[in-house]
Amino acid sequence: MAIYSKADGHMIVSGDLYKSILKDLNSVVAACNKAEEENESDEFTNNIKESAQRQIDHLKTGGIKNPFLSLIGFTTPVTFNDLVSYQSATNGFIGRAIIFEEKESNPIIKKDFRPCPIDNGLKMKLNTVCHGGDFSFTSSPRTT
Repeated sequence: MAIYSKADGHMIVSGDLYKSILKDLNSVVAACNKAEEENESDEFTNNIKESAQRQIDHLKTGGIKNPFLSLIGFTTPVTFNDLVSYQSATNGFIGRAIIFEEKESNPIIKKDFRPCPIDNGLKMKLNTVCHGGDFSFTSSPRTT
């Protein structure tokens, strides 16, 4: 819950967690530097290195900037329904969750089913969600 409540700010980290995160980020930078030395570096590797270095700077100055926590879980209805009460569903972490319930666990196959193509607007929204709204030009923009 501490990470969840700091989503628009900084989560201060210290002690063993700080050392562990710093060690992981430094190993990413070292791997990118090794790729550069062996002439195996590309734009993706450079972006990863820059991102890791920015995260190291944020970690040293103010903690983790805009931390993100994502959890996924699967269970059977019997287990889930016994664990969740009205109180826990409305006030707590479960109240902030998106829960999908599959009514038919083994649906009948539709023999002639053909999926419709995805609308371009929906495709763009899914790309935005997937990439977090970031973009980069792979080549210089055209001038006319």
